[in-house]
Amino acid sequence: FWCLYFAAVRVFFAFVFEEHSVLAGSVFCRLVPQQVDEYELVDPVDILTPLEKSGFWDGVKAAKWSERKEAVAELTKLASTKRIAPGDFTEVCRMLKKLITDVNIAVAVEAIQAIGNLARGLRTHFSGNSCFLLPVLLLYNELYRPHLLFPMLGAVLDQ
Repeated sequence: FWCLYFAAVRVFFAFVFEEHSVLAGSVFCRLVPQQVDEYELVDPVDILTPLEKSGFWDGVKAAKWSERKEAVAELTKLASTKRIAPGDFTEVCRMLKKLITDVNIAVAVEAIQAIGNLARGLRTHFSGNSCFLLPVLLLYNELYRPHLLFPMLGAVLDQ
C-alpha cells in the first residue's frame, strides 16, 4: 500500500513540476534551486603578459627585500581577479616556492598570498603546480616559521 502511495505522490510532483518522465530523476532534487557559480560567468583574464611587462622577474631576483616584496605584491594584485586564464605558471610557482623560504617574513607572507590568489583564480588549472608547492608550504612553515601558519592556511583553505 505505501509503495503505491509514494509512487502516486512522485507522479503527482513530476506532473506539477513539468517533469513528465518519472525515471528522469528524483523530483526532490529538482526542487532545490541550483546556485550559479560566479566563476563560470566571468571572462578569464590573462595575467602572464602584464606580469612580464611589470618587471616581475627582475624584481624577485633583486637583492633588496623591498623590491622583492613589491614584485610579489604586483603578482598578488594581478592574481586577485575572479578568473585567471590558464597558462604556464610553472616558472612563477617555482619562483614563489623560493620566495616562501625568503629571510624576510614580509616577502614570504606576500608569496603565500600570491599563491592563494593564483589557486583561487585558476582552480583546477592550478593542480599541477600545487603538487610541488604544498609540501614546501606545510613542511617549511610548520618547522621553521609557525607564525606564517595563519596566512598559509588562509591561502589554502579559502579554496
